[in-house]
Amino acid sequence: MKKKIQLFLLLYISIFSYCYGQDDDAIKLKIEKIIDGKKAKVGVSIANKNGRELVSIKGKDRFPLQSVFKLYIAIVVFHEIDHGNLSIDQTVNIKPKDLLPDTYSPLKIKFPYGTKMTLHNLLEYTVSESDNIECDILLQLIEGPQVVEKFFIRHHLKDLSIKINEEMQQASWNAEFINWTLPKVTNDILWMYYNKKLNLLSENSYSALWRMMTETNTGAARIKALLPKNTIVSH
Repeated sequence: MKKKIQLFLLLYISIFSYCYGQDDDAIKLKIEKIIDGKKAKVGVSIANKNGRELVSIKGKDRFPLQSVFKLYIAIVVFHEIDHGNLSIDQTVNIKPKDLLPDTYSPLKIKFPYGTKMTLHNLLEYTVSESDNIECDILLQLIEGPQVVEKFFIRHHLKDLSIKINEEMQQASWNAEFINWTLPKVTNDILWMYYNKKLNLLSENSYSALWRMMTETNTGAARIKALLPKNTIVSH
């Protein structure tokens, strides 16, 4: 039996020229026409530069986080760096036993017997290349997924669940639904980060994460492929 596909489509819009001169309902209708007839549950949340949600399609429904939680993790790691609990230049030893089979990992391909690298490089692999092994090593450094969940709950973002790492998330189909969030909540987190609200990160950490998100090379045939060639997409 085919697995039911759930697509979490998240768009954060700081400047979205398409919105100008068009009614929000008209934009929503166009998106719904694209979705109509697809065997998928699609969540969309579009916000303007002030953080106000303009368009929502199942924006308050729960969706599995999957690799989207790598952004959440990176924010928490950079926060720990800013507070002196970690160092961006510290060396992390990646052992052969850390290189789990059957998981997406560009690092494992490049270093099949393990390696040493800085925390900065770990973050680059996790954010820019969506490396699952590096993601779980970052979670070990901050003492687990629930540290990430509690961080955002403290900042009044409560509609999320981050209980397991990538290894556990990929262990079974049902496990993928243990980590979840709402499209609107992730939009809120992106808006808080991008607009430097709540002083989540220092200027250095903000800039480093922005560069990593802009250099992300996964999903090149998705949203990015439909935008003008020189459009900056940070994801």
